[in-house]
Amino acid sequence: MLAANVYDKVATHSLTSDVIKEYSGLRVGVIGLTYPFVDQTIPPAFFEDMYFTLGLEEVAQSVQFLRVEEKVNIIILISHMGMPLDAKLASVVQGVDIILSGHSHDRVDRAIIVKDTTIIQSGASASFLG
Repeated sequence: MLAANVYDKVATHSLTSDVIKEYSGLRVGVIGLTYPFVDQTIPPAFFEDMYFTLGLEEVAQSVQFLRVEEKVNIIILISHMGMPLDAKLASVVQGVDIILSGHSHDRVDRAIIVKDTTIIQSGASASFLG
C-alpha cells in the first residue's frame, strides 16, 4: 500500500510513500497518494487515528529522493485523488512523468498533458484499460 499523504496521529509517520521497480534495467519510481478529504466520503471512525494532506510536499520530496538518490528513469504517481486534484498537482510539482489518476471516474480517451506530466484515468468498473 502506497500513500505519501496519510499519517498516523500517534506515530506521526506516513504509510510507505514510494517504491522502486526495475524492468529490464529501467528504474521506475512509483509514488502513491490517496484522497485527502476523507471527512466528506467515509465515516469518522474509519480514520480517527489518521490525518491526510494534499500531498504536494510529500510528492516533491519523493521526486527529489527518487531522481537524485535512487537515480530512477521515470516516476509514476498512482493517485486516488481525482482528476482535478491530480491536474493541479501536476501544475505545481515538477518531475512526475505519469499520473495514473483515480477517484473521480473520468473516462479520458486521450492523455491530458499538464506541463511535462501525462495524466490518464480509465473510468470505473473496468470500463477502460489504463
